[in-house]
Amino acid sequence: MTDNIETTEEVEDDTGEVLADLGSFIDPETNFAANYAVMGLTDLGDETYFYTDQYSEVKYSRLITKNKNHDSSVFAIMTRNPSVPVDETDPLEGFRFNGYVTGSYQFVGNGSLVSSVRDSVVGANQNVFREYPILGAGLTTFMTEMVIENPNTVDEIGIIKPQINISNSYNGTAKAKVSFGFSVFDGDDNRSGFSFYNKLVSMDQIHIQNSNAMMSGPIGDFVTMFSNNIVNLITTNFQNALDADDTGEIVTLIEKAGLGKTRTTELKEHITALNGVTSWNIFHILTRYSTLEKNFNAKKILQNVAESVLVVPAEIMGVVESFNDQLAVTQNQANAA
Repeated sequence: MTDNIETTEEVEDDTGEVLADLGSFIDPETNFAANYAVMGLTDLGDETYFYTDQYSEVKYSRLITKNKNHDSSVFAIMTRNPSVPVDETDPLEGFRFNGYVTGSYQFVGNGSLVSSVRDSVVGANQNVFREYPILGAGLTTFMTEMVIENPNTVDEIGIIKPQINISNSYNGTAKAKVSFGFSVFDGDDNRSGFSFYNKLVSMDQIHIQNSNAMMSGPIGDFVTMFSNNIVNLITTNFQNALDADDTGEIVTLIEKAGLGKTRTTELKEHITALNGVTSWNIFHILTRYSTLEKNFNAKKILQNVAESVLVVPAEIMGVVESFNDQLAVTQNQANAA
């Protein structure tokens, strides 16, 4: 099940990993023409390539000089929301210019990427519970949290389910990436989602796209690791009391995170108002804010601060390191495929 797609107010991603120009081994003059079908694009003619899925529509059109006597190796990005009604007699209606990429850009469709991961979840004998997609305002950045139906219950906290975070961009500002985490449900619609960006290895630059079968193993391993250890992880953090100095350090991290005055003030007020501060209290506040946050930059900053608060017991850390080693092998195999 996929929830309604939300759109952020801001588009930019702060990863700084611009992938539009991947190097001299990809010919910017021929890449789209030679590889559009492999990348999942449709050739509309006049060096324009199109992709559509349930999330958005995108076209890449080669730019030419004003006097039309010189072709460039740069392609304009035009996006459109497929849920907005348009006049079908005008194929350009509703499309908006949202930047450009070089001809060497390697396209990965959001829907194709999500389907690839979903197929891998099924291949690992798991079921998808729900997806929570978010699009950047220009429809060029994308993120969805795919929650897996494999519940664990902690009485004091609620129902906890494993989660796969999938992100992508159509403008080269961020890698296509798959990371792992969990969602906490403490009510029918009250969810806090979290993805590990530092403690667990991510699968990126989706060589996953060419190796769905390879992803089933890591996903199955993650669900097993999650089921065997999540209650211990949360109980440890629930019982880990923090003193005023600990809380002060966390507030300092929030102040330095560049979240803006309003967000920072609200978070500080919530944290300082806590009675009996624990690692879990603060972690849950931060992940709740990040779940509701629609700006990709702020969302990732909040999750990084939350992850720094989370205490991972030594016995679980050993399991995590083993999982990371296995995931790195899978990534290397995918790279070579």
